[in-house]
Amino acid sequence: MTLLLCFSLNMLGRGMSDSFAVFVLPLGREFGWSRAELMGAYSISLLVFAGSGPFAGALLDRYSHRRLYLTGLACLAASLLGASVADRLWEIYLCVGVLGGIALATLGMIPAAILLKRWFTRSLSTAMGIAYTGLGCGALLFVPAAQHLIDIAGWRVAYRSLGIFVAVLALLAGLLPWRRITHGRRAAAPAAAPEPAAAAAPAEPVLPDLLRALRRRMFWGLAGVFFFTSTGMFMVIIQIVAYLVAIGVPPLQAAGIFGIIGALSIVGMIGSGWLAGRIGFRAVGVGSYAISLVGIALFDMMSHVSHPALLVGFVIAFGIAQGTRGPLIATLCARQFAGPAAGSVFGIITAAGGFGGALGSLLAGVLFDVSGGYDLSFAVAAASLMLASVPFFVLPEFRTR
Repeated sequence: MTLLLCFSLNMLGRGMSDSFAVFVLPLGREFGWSRAELMGAYSISLLVFAGSGPFAGALLDRYSHRRLYLTGLACLAASLLGASVADRLWEIYLCVGVLGGIALATLGMIPAAILLKRWFTRSLSTAMGIAYTGLGCGALLFVPAAQHLIDIAGWRVAYRSLGIFVAVLALLAGLLPWRRITHGRRAAAPAAAPEPAAAAAPAEPVLPDLLRALRRRMFWGLAGVFFFTSTGMFMVIIQIVAYLVAIGVPPLQAAGIFGIIGALSIVGMIGSGWLAGRIGFRAVGVGSYAISLVGIALFDMMSHVSHPALLVGFVIAFGIAQGTRGPLIATLCARQFAGPAAGSVFGIITAAGGFGGALGSLLAGVLFDVSGGYDLSFAVAAASLMLASVPFFVLPEFRTR
């Protein structure tokens, strides 16, 4: 039940966030906003996600998952409903950017990683991979659904319908047995009587443990992987629908392709956790970056050569590789930093990914406006992914199984 909960909230948060990709073109047509201005809203959401990440982890160190998750659902519903009545760019920035970013942080893998660690031990990497598949399923379900609503009723009705849907789910989530869920596996078996010395020992403060983590190369290696991976991937992800429409693909079909890419990321998410326990984190990580680079190269060629095989190759390569890094980093972080500041550490590392995604999505819009095409942004994305692979080569912790 806990794994299903983490999966579902990941799916909801990321799916609603990714759905902005299909709102870019209708918003630009109606209000005349440039690509960089529209990408700025998505960039702000990732920036707020990055800034909220450490606070989400810190709040988990002191408060319950129930409060954090219900706050995230409330922010997500307000984000979608507010965007449905927006008429100015700053209103889109507030709703999609600020509220959407808070929801993304509080519904994602920061609280899920801490919760899953309470329930899974030897199979933690596989559980992390399954939870991460919610990200791919969110793109598969909500992006085509949003495009379908836009086609039949317009972008305002689409946002309003999605907001009402999330509000209903928030009410249902409040009825879950949160006390049982958050206790973890230890609550399922009779607790052994603690020894007097252990029972009386005070809990270690969070701050000293956090400072120790900040002094480790592994911490900065994990943060670097998340930052550069997000920069490169989001430079491509946020432009997939617009790029496909520009080369002649119908909007609904383009949204469906976006969803298929998200669905294929499920294979990478589950497979990466399973493979990491058998061939090592380094081999899986480096291989995933090579596959991503092949996918980006095929995608860029589609604007110069029209052939269905290029699209098929891009969807398979980019989709499968898209989901591989998250479970690897989450598992390594959970095992390397298991002290009282575990939530804060993972929040800061995840925040690095948010900053990278914000930079990547903003760069995508700016480079498109400057160059009038997509070649330059795809080249920068590929360079960023190369930088992201460096810690897998130089840090010994990445070579473990």
